Amino acid sequence: MKFLAALVLSCALVLAGAVPATASERSRGGETVDRTVRVVRVVDGDTIVVRDADGVYRVRLLNIDTPETVDPRSGVECLGPEASAFLHDRLPAGTSVQLEHDRIKHDRYGRELAAVYVGSALVNAEIARAGLADALVIGGNDAFYGRVLAAQKEARTAARGLYDESTPCTVPAQVAAVEQSAATLLAQPPAAGAGVESFDAYAGQLAAATTAAAAVTAVLATDLRDRHLLGLNAGRVRTLSTRVAAVQTSLDVRAGETVTGRASEVARIAAEQAAAAQAEAERVAAAAQAEAARAAKAAARKRTPAAPAPAPAAPAAPAPAAPAAPAVDNYTGCRAYGSGGTSVDKKGQRYTKIDCVTKAPLG
Repeated sequence: MKFLAALVLSCALVLAGAVPATASERSRGGETVDRTVRVVRVVDGDTIVVRDADGVYRVRLLNIDTPETVDPRSGVECLGPEASAFLHDRLPAGTSVQLEHDRIKHDRYGRELAAVYVGSALVNAEIARAGLADALVIGGNDAFYGRVLAAQKEARTAARGLYDESTPCTVPAQVAAVEQSAATLLAQPPAAGAGVESFDAYAGQLAAATTAAAAVTAVLATDLRDRHLLGLNAGRVRTLSTRVAAVQTSLDVRAGETVTGRASEVARIAAEQAAAAQAEAERVAAAAQAEAARAAKAAARKRTPAAPAPAPAAPAAPAPAAPAAPAVDNYTGCRAYGSGGTSVDKKGQRYTKIDCVTKAPLG
């Protein structure tokens, strides 16, 4: 099949050249009956070369379409090499297989159209069950379509192959990558005060994320008749499209907020610069005023004579010495106590010695 070249995030795999049929690889003429043949080699995920008694020819597996690896018109498509490797492992050279046919036995390229069995296992369904092929009907050949479609649904439910979000080149993985990238970006907007450059850089990141989301949207918007090429049914396409649309809406909202935030940042910076200029002007004016005041004081000092120094103060007169206290004695006669006494008793009280009869002071 021709998987969409628009799988913009498809796996980077080495392009393999187309393999033309050799002279010995021919289609069977006339009516072909169900029979047993041996595998000569695998061409890609849905075509093999077999041999029987009549020669060597190509067989195209019915009701599956796998990513290309050998078609020069489409290049190597997402999981094409994996589909080929699956068939190589399942049908190594020399494997005996049984071929069963539907109404139309050959395609326009001369390849025999058949269901390929190994024992009772339908290989057509096995590769679909691995998530490496899409179920499809061409020219009314639908005898094996139901089994292949059921196998494809199993792969979709189990998220294998083309439905695995951990395989970068698949469409579900592209959607998941867009969601994760946007979530990380939306969680880290520049804060106020970060500078205009930060807002501009963030706006560029938002634009890149929006472009990536638009690319995945374009893949999901493929015409309905080609949607099977994505490995997805219409319902899954709608679900994935809704997820990407939600991402785009969030990015658009944040882009608008970033424009507003940038304008606020420009206004903030302008206000800060104006305030700084005003503060500098005020500082210069204050400095000039202070210098003028100092100059005025200096001029005033030159015009006013210095005041005479004050005379030194006269030394203070010494205080009169207090009379020495009289010595304590052992007098036992009559006494007249008073502050002017000439004697001091053992208790430190002043008294004057007197005559006990005349009361006259004694010497």
